[in-house]
Amino acid sequence: MKIFIINHKKYVKDILNKLLIYFFWIFIWYLIYLILSQEILVPSPFQVLKRLVHLVATLEFWLILNYTIIRMLIGFLIAVFASLTFAILTSLSYNLSIVINPLIHVIKSTPVISFIVIALILMKSNGVPIFISFLVSFPIMYSCLYQGILQVDLKLLNMSKVFYSSKINILKKVYIPSVLPFFISACSTAIGMAWKAEVTAEVIANTRYSIGEKLYESKIYMDTVDLFAWTISIIFISITMENIVLSVINKCFNKYMNYKIRI
Repeated sequence: MKIFIINHKKYVKDILNKLLIYFFWIFIWYLIYLILSQEILVPSPFQVLKRLVHLVATLEFWLILNYTIIRMLIGFLIAVFASLTFAILTSLSYNLSIVINPLIHVIKSTPVISFIVIALILMKSNGVPIFISFLVSFPIMYSCLYQGILQVDLKLLNMSKVFYSSKINILKKVYIPSVLPFFISACSTAIGMAWKAEVTAEVIANTRYSIGEKLYESKIYMDTVDLFAWTISIIFISITMENIVLSVINKCFNKYMNYKIRI
């Protein structure tokens, strides 16, 4: 009971500290608004909050949010499966890894805007955000998974081959626990990058029924309040999605988290 009370107090204290930090930055925002006194440059936080509440209460907001999230998740999931496949193949073949690595470096080094322009030439605007989400996620996921597979303890692997006759058991008891931390780290980074790249692609491609389309309209009509409201929603959605994805991974692979091989 005492431990529960202590943990509860710590949880409440953490929440209060976070709220104080948020209020501090909102106060700084409000000061900047007062100093500039030009809502077209920096709108009032109260006006933005009012607009955000109004947006959340509309069906259009949730439809747009739904379409944008679906596009991003499609690209991200394709990247997960593709990166896992290539990571396994390149870990088995050194020659293949030599061939793939220059492509990974090119994707990492090339500005996202270049890929967006190329994608606009090759496909419809609705497909561009999916392609960009995949392209941004893939090198991050691949690099982490490839390193994770290479980091598997060879002594442990050799020992497990003696005691575990089934390849499925070796996969479950050696590879998954070893690679899982790399996978979680990759997902944590890639999901945020994919989300930002997705919205950027939507703005440039002017994708219909998307958050990017609303940002573009805000720019066209010089509606800074709307721009800030949608931007804040993007930030909250990004944080929420990252937490949800990591929570799902933790639940699916919970039994592998702290697994120790037993002989």
